[in-house]
This record gives sequence, C-alpha cells and structure tokens, in this order.
Amino acid sequence: MKHALSEANGYEWHDSCVISLSCNQIRGIVDGHNFRRQQLAQGAVPGHPAASDMKYMVWDEELAAKARKWASNNIFEHNPDKTIGSGRFKTGENLYYFGSSNPDAKLNIEQGLSAWFDEYKDYSYGPMTRSLFDGSSQVQIGHYTQMAWADTTYVGCGLSQYSENSMKTFLLVCNYGPSGNILGQVPYTASEEGSEGLVCSIGDCSMPYGDNC
Repeated sequence: MKHALSEANGYEWHDSCVISLSCNQIRGIVDGHNFRRQQLAQGAVPGHPAASDMKYMVWDEELAAKARKWASNNIFEHNPDKTIGSGRFKTGENLYYFGSSNPDAKLNIEQGLSAWFDEYKDYSYGPMTRSLFDGSSQVQIGHYTQMAWADTTYVGCGLSQYSENSMKTFLLVCNYGPSGNILGQVPYTASEEGSEGLVCSIGDCSMPYGDNC
C-alpha cells in the first residue's frame, strides 16, 4: 500500500501490486504467440509472405522474472536493460497498458496480444530500419515484428495493477529472447509455399508452459 499527499484533497489512495499469472494465463500467452506464428508460417496473414523458418515459442521463467520486476515499477516505458543474469541472449520487450474506472475491471491478455499483432496492417515486409523505431514514423510496428521474429524462441511476462482513486490500470510486460527487431534484418525468411508448422529449435518443446504448468 502506498499513500501520497494531495494539496487539494488531503490524502489520495494508491495501491500497487504485481499479479501472479495463472497457468491458464501463461498457456494463453504462449499459445497466443504460437497461433499467430503458425498463421505466418502458413501464409495466412493478409498482405504478408509465408515464413519458412518460424520457431516454436516456449515460456521462460528468467524472462518472466525480469518482466515482473519491471512491471512492478508501474511505468509505461521500456526497460533500458536488455540483458538477463544468465547472459544467454539479449532481450526484447513488448508493453501493453490498460486503464478503467470500473473497480471490477480485469486485463484481457488476449486483447493485448491482438493489439500487438494487429500492427502487421501497418508494416510492409522488409528489413528493419532505424526510422521504424526512432519516433519519426507515424505508426508502430515493433510489437508485431517482435512477435513475428522467427529466431525468438522464449517468452516470459509479468503483470502489475495500479489503483489511484477511481482509476485502475494494468501493465503487461512481455520479454523475449533472443531479441528481435534487429536493424537491417527481416523478421523471418519469406517463402512462396510456407510451412506446415513451427520448428522446435531448442531440442525439447514438450513443456512449452514452463516447469510449473
């Protein structure tokens, strides 16, 4: 519980917490990513070529721990630290913010995934350029391209809730590894025929939701 003094109204009420993701939510995140990556592999995303090298994505607890820690700050800004303790890879990050005056409001994670992926409508397949990410572009596409990055095989997310008076806000942070959105590269290798399914590149994809789910 946190409190802050307001000169106009005396004490304002603030409450902040990190919400533990359930196994159903973790499954929804992993499956939601892989379903969309499968669509890309099969050439089922309008206006975009099929992918020949799309990897299967699995849950990673180290990435989730990093995401939870950053989400606890309740700051709708990207974490400048792109590293993890194990040093396995650099990390990418997607953020989704939702606010409501409804005291019973809850975050619909699938809605967040859809908002990220729907950026495909504003992206023309091609190499990543600096102008796409330096603020000079009129559209955002980086959430989509990170979800679509073929060589990204791990995802881990954290969720926080922040309440201030009558407003309730949620911040979903998803970290990815290895990071996507590399300048000069394309998200995936295009193919005229596409592929039947996703490729497991980590040796064992039998536990895609982590050790606890």
